[in-house]
Amino acid sequence: MSPTPTPEQRYPRLSEILQYRELHFQPMYTVTETAAIFGVNRRTVLKMIAAGRIQPRDLPGRARFLAADLEAYLNNRSNNHDNNNQKHEGR
Repeated sequence: MSPTPTPEQRYPRLSEILQYRELHFQPMYTVTETAAIFGVNRRTVLKMIAAGRIQPRDLPGRARFLAADLEAYLNNRSNNHDNNNQKHEGR
């Protein structure tokens, strides 16, 4: 049986940002905590939600983001950035 992966192994991009911003890993984050992770204000995260760029888990009266949701967003954002760079280089 293999050992259980650490959060750093499971969520490498998120872990890198958390370390850079001197924040601690949690399995779930609020809108305000997510804003701190991304280095934006709370309103920007709410706009990201409204635009469908990031999807929170709705709990009664509260939006929460799982660490897996944030890692998926970061991976998707990175992939989109890479694809855009390839399009511009291919001109």
